[in-house]
Amino acid sequence: MRHIAPLLLLSALTASPSPAFAQRALLDFYPVARDRAAMPPDEAVLRIVCEQELTGDAVPEPYRKLRLTLVSAGTPRLLLAVFSKKKLRDLKEAISLHVRYDPLPTALPRSSGSYDWGYLYDRNGDGRVDYLVSLQNAHPVLPDSIPADFPVPVAGADGHYRIAGPLLFKMIELGQMVFRHYADDNFDGRVDGVVMEEFDSLRPMFVRAWLLFRRSQPDGAVDQGWAFRHAPRDTTRVLDRGAGEYQVASPVPGEGPTPVGAVLDRQAPGTSKYRPLKQADLSHLLPKTLQSVVAH
Repeated sequence: MRHIAPLLLLSALTASPSPAFAQRALLDFYPVARDRAAMPPDEAVLRIVCEQELTGDAVPEPYRKLRLTLVSAGTPRLLLAVFSKKKLRDLKEAISLHVRYDPLPTALPRSSGSYDWGYLYDRNGDGRVDYLVSLQNAHPVLPDSIPADFPVPVAGADGHYRIAGPLLFKMIELGQMVFRHYADDNFDGRVDGVVMEEFDSLRPMFVRAWLLFRRSQPDGAVDQGWAFRHAPRDTTRVLDRGAGEYQVASPVPGEGPTPVGAVLDRQAPGTSKYRPLKQADLSHLLPKTLQSVVAH
C-alpha cells in the first residue's frame, strides 16, 4: 500500500536549461534522469530554503491549502520542491532518497513517511513540467547474468511467498530505488512515453527489465513497446501489442494486467495529483519564490 500522508512531490528544477538539455527526448534523457536518481544527494545536505501555504485563485484546486517547501540539495542550480499537508519539520523523516531496509528494501524512512514523490524536469525551460521520474518503491533488481543457484521463491497455499534465508539476503543485496519515467517530448502537455519496471515471472519480487512504451505520433495511441536492461536503444525484445492495447502485467498474485494507456492516464501527469503539473500550473506557483531564491 502506498503511503500518501503527507502527499509529497519532489522536483528537480534548473534555472536555465541549456539547448542541448532541452532537446533530449525520452530515449536520450532517460539515462541522465536515471543516473541522477540513482546518485541522489545525501539527505544530510537537504536544507529548507523557504516555504509558504498555497492559496488564491492562481493555485490549482488540488494544491490549495497545501504547503510548498523549496529545498536546497547542496547544488545552486538544483532545488527540491516538496508539497505537503503539514509543515515539514524533519525532511529525513518525511522522504528518503536512498534505499532503507526493514528488513526488506523499502523507500520509507519511517512508517509515517511517503514514497509518493518524484523528480520533475523542465527540459526546455518554458516553466512547464515535461519529464517526471516517479518513485514506485525500493525493489531488488536481478543481475544481468543469473547464477544457476539463484534462489527461487515458492508460494504457500495462500499464494504468498515466504521471504527468508538466501532469498532474503539476495533481496537485500540487490535492492535499489525503482522509478517510472514519463516524458512529454513534444511539450504539448501530453505524455508521449513511459519507462516502467518489469517484474520477473519466476521471482515476482525482483525487477528483471525495463519496459518502454511510446506514441510514434503525438496524437496517436501507444504503438511502440520494447524491453531493455540498461539503455533504451539496446532492445532485448519487442513487446507484443496483440489486437488491441499493450498490457502491463501485475506483480500481485491473482491480479490481472493493466492496459498501458491506463498507466499513462492515471499515473502520469494529466490526472489525479499530477494533473496540475501537466497543465503547466506549477509555473503559477513557483516564479516569485524561485526569483527570490535565485536573487539570494
